[in-house]
Amino acid sequence: MKATNYILFAAAAIALAACSNDGLPGDDPNAPVEIRLTGGLEVQTRTSHNLDTQLKNGEQVHVWVDDAGNVADKELYKDRELTAGESGALTGETMYFPQTDNAVDIYAIHGNFDAYEDWSSGGFWGEVILHWIEQDQKSTTDGYAKSDLVYAKSPNVTRTKSAVNLQFSHLLSKIEVVLVQGAGSPEIAKMEILNTKIVAKFTPDKANGFSVKAEDNVGEIGNPIEIDTHQTDAKTAANTDSDEGKELNEAVIVPQLLTKDTPFIRITTTAGGELVYKLPEDKTFDPAKKYRFTVTANLTELKVVSAKITDWAKETGDDNGTAEMEE
Repeated sequence: MKATNYILFAAAAIALAACSNDGLPGDDPNAPVEIRLTGGLEVQTRTSHNLDTQLKNGEQVHVWVDDAGNVADKELYKDRELTAGESGALTGETMYFPQTDNAVDIYAIHGNFDAYEDWSSGGFWGEVILHWIEQDQKSTTDGYAKSDLVYAKSPNVTRTKSAVNLQFSHLLSKIEVVLVQGAGSPEIAKMEILNTKIVAKFTPDKANGFSVKAEDNVGEIGNPIEIDTHQTDAKTAANTDSDEGKELNEAVIVPQLLTKDTPFIRITTTAGGELVYKLPEDKTFDPAKKYRFTVTANLTELKVVSAKITDWAKETGDDNGTAEMEE
């Protein structure tokens, strides 16, 4: 992964079931200590979906907890499903630190795994896993949230009441489109991201981590991803020093290479006309990077003013391009 941006969730540990002290050395080692996962939000960027730094309410998180000590049976909890709530709070089955008083290693992942719904008996680590991108990612649906793939590893968490941050890394790429209504004031009915592979493949590894790549053998290439059509006025869109007032139309895609002249953004007008932006050069979409395209939709063309490439927390560059009306 070339860039890592972290969603910070507080993995709070820790309250003795029958005591009011801190669960530190000197307490009864046999008293059960609950592992609680709650959500703390660190705002980094403004987004339309508001999901860069937290999970959407109702989304599922798969969690594994291992004994970090030198024990024969390290797996304490296998694939416990927790549910994200308000402010990222994670709730579900109660889990406890081991009575060995050892620290624990915590692993968590959120994704759209289709048939892979229960790994409680094994079958996740070391297996090839497929994550699916939803083709409707408008903010009126849960497609964007389901399409996001994030992973956290928090090793050597000691038995304590103090909060421990699970740092979820973005594993996919993000597209942002700032849409401007241009000459002729065309009424815009639909906007889509074109020609991306919609299935990601990875093999999870507790020791070495993992990265994802596009799966070539599953799903159709070219399936469009529909996004919002929120518009920004031309003056606001032209202000490169601020995001204030800009409407971001967002999509999550699988990291992949698209070649020069590939149709990438399509805008359909209410009259049925189509405006298509083609990539002016080969473009590699990297993990944890976001790619912003400022698009002006004229009746005769689709003009891309700029195409910024950033990670999900820091700007790194930009380029320019144009697009033409489809015949």
